[in-house]
Amino acid sequence: MILCTCEKPSVAKDIAKVLGANKYQNGYYEGNGYLVTWAVGHLVTLCYPEDYDENLKKWSFDTLPIIPKQFKTKVIDDVKDQYHIVEKLIQRDDIEYIVNCGDAGREGEYIQRLIYQQAKNHHPVKRLWLSSFTSGEIRKAFQNLLDSSEKDNLYEEAKARAQADWLVGLNLTRLFTLRHGDVIRVGRVQTPTLKLIVDLDNKIDHFKPEPFYEVYADFKEGFQAKWIHEKQSRFTKREDAEKIINKCDGKSGKITKLETKEKSTERPLLYSLDTLQKDANRIYGYGAAEVLDIAQSLYETQKLITYPRTDSNYLSSEMKHLVPGYIDMISTIDQYKTASEQLSEQGLTINSRMINDSKISDHHAIIVTENIKNHDLSKLSVREKNILHLIITRMLCAVAKPFRYNETSLEAVVEDETFVSKTKQIIDLGYQQVEVDLLGKTLPKDMELFHVTNGQSVSIDSMNIADKQTTPPKPFTEGTLIDAMKNLKKYIDSDNLKNAVSDRGLGTVATRAGIIEKLLQMKVVEKVKRGKVPYLHATALGHQIIQLLPDSISSPEMTAEWEAKLSEIESGKIKPEMFMKNIQLYVQKCVSDYGSVDKDNQIASQKKKYPEKEVIGKCPICGAPVYENSKSFYCSDYKNCKFSLWKENNYFKAIGFKLTKAHAKKLLKDQKTLAKNLKSKKGNSYDAWICVEWTTPYPKFTMEFD
Repeated sequence: MILCTCEKPSVAKDIAKVLGANKYQNGYYEGNGYLVTWAVGHLVTLCYPEDYDENLKKWSFDTLPIIPKQFKTKVIDDVKDQYHIVEKLIQRDDIEYIVNCGDAGREGEYIQRLIYQQAKNHHPVKRLWLSSFTSGEIRKAFQNLLDSSEKDNLYEEAKARAQADWLVGLNLTRLFTLRHGDVIRVGRVQTPTLKLIVDLDNKIDHFKPEPFYEVYADFKEGFQAKWIHEKQSRFTKREDAEKIINKCDGKSGKITKLETKEKSTERPLLYSLDTLQKDANRIYGYGAAEVLDIAQSLYETQKLITYPRTDSNYLSSEMKHLVPGYIDMISTIDQYKTASEQLSEQGLTINSRMINDSKISDHHAIIVTENIKNHDLSKLSVREKNILHLIITRMLCAVAKPFRYNETSLEAVVEDETFVSKTKQIIDLGYQQVEVDLLGKTLPKDMELFHVTNGQSVSIDSMNIADKQTTPPKPFTEGTLIDAMKNLKKYIDSDNLKNAVSDRGLGTVATRAGIIEKLLQMKVVEKVKRGKVPYLHATALGHQIIQLLPDSISSPEMTAEWEAKLSEIESGKIKPEMFMKNIQLYVQKCVSDYGSVDKDNQIASQKKKYPEKEVIGKCPICGAPVYENSKSFYCSDYKNCKFSLWKENNYFKAIGFKLTKAHAKKLLKDQKTLAKNLKSKKGNSYDAWICVEWTTPYPKFTMEFD
């Protein structure tokens, strides 16, 4: 008999059907020389401290650090019945070999190997490696089974990851809980991820808008251009901008540069899980974990897409000849018929931007399967339809041509001052036509041409100053946080640290969604609904935890370094023992440095430094909540709304008025507030109503007297 162990009952059912194991038994299928059974996710887990020693159940500085000489595992109590069924099958003497049919990734490898070890398996093991669950792919994979040893490094990496998470999470959670008097949950990846959110929140809260000014000139020859000097176009002082106007307005000059270059924007890459999560969050507002669940259903249940937990955006060279067939299959769906047929007629672009063996580790990019042509897509849920729509649209974009255009750059010099302008003329919409047709993207348009020649004399007809101000960074969404976890260096200011984390991230493509969900469940992060896509903000508890933890614990850079080492375990470059030794030394040092009560920072006794934000009122422009920071009362939807009620402005200073929170609440509610003891220019005191008209970009204030 050949025993197949799967990760879920639904997978076992599909595999049993293909193998002809049609007789259902208690907890497995049998037939045609096969036994097909299943786990229910994890059946076996790492033991808890009290499983090693009952005394370790009590949290105490004296017992830290807890570092097992050898990690032990145990059966999870809730699923012990299914485990014992699998164990009994593994221990049968008539088993020729076992086929590991776990999910084709590190977690699937880890789940099955823990079961084999717990059940003391002595049979040979082969590995089924699938990228899609169609019947044809299952048959093909069974004809090309791998030797289990080919995935040894993948297992070693998964095991090291789990044990490192145990050592860091368990020891440091106990350590800092004891130190500060209330539960502080520390995680190897979740804590640095929380710090990313807290740091961005702090940047936004402490952001002070800075005014700047740009100068524009309208030329009599029919074009507008912006002043620039050595690639800088901003003035920090308005009077400096006014000097340019005084110098150049009404004056003549000439065109010193007029050149046209053909440029292009490459089509987007095929989807990996993280890029799919980012787009689905931006377009539909779906959370990262939600997207993974939907994609997993399309892969495992509907069998319409390939393996979703992939970090690759490319296909292998052996798949190159299959791409036209995929486009033909997509063309059988009415919604995509026109777009796919037009692409085929134009000639599909299949090059290294789509085909690249060096950019694939375990699995290629997410694409549709052959089942797409026969499946009744109307039976899919709305969420499944939307995610499938993104994947199909991206496949069509990936075989389209680049977006090509002519860009004409103009420079005009007047009184030794340079003014620049650019126009674009579309040559070929390329992949953008697909996005226009299928995603409703706004069609790019030709800009007005310049009707001048190089060296031609030109004259300024009028000039103006654009008053602008710097804007705060945008808070994280789930999509942008996934991107930050992957591309960590974008969110680090230090050049040295940027280099240190180059090409490293927090977590893996398969674990990042779970990390975000865990932070939300722990209530250290919350979603703030603003429009279709919610923002992520740290709660008061989240801010306080990061404040209390030393940088060495919350440092994203250190965790990124660990993730790089884990990748090297998978590639066979380093031994897991080396990595684990460093983790142990790190935990020991933390206990040595922080293994005592911090009386000055006891959570239970101190006031929260970061209280939950109080809603001051409704934004008079868009209706969103208004919050307070050190400088102003501002709209919470600052991504889309620029409303701010500044605590200090020239009008308030002139009348000696101090805008308090109580005044702000009255202004937002009633558009007026009673101000007492104002000072006249002669120094006399008086009372008056401060009234406001909510105009943009700045409110207008007046006074009324009883």
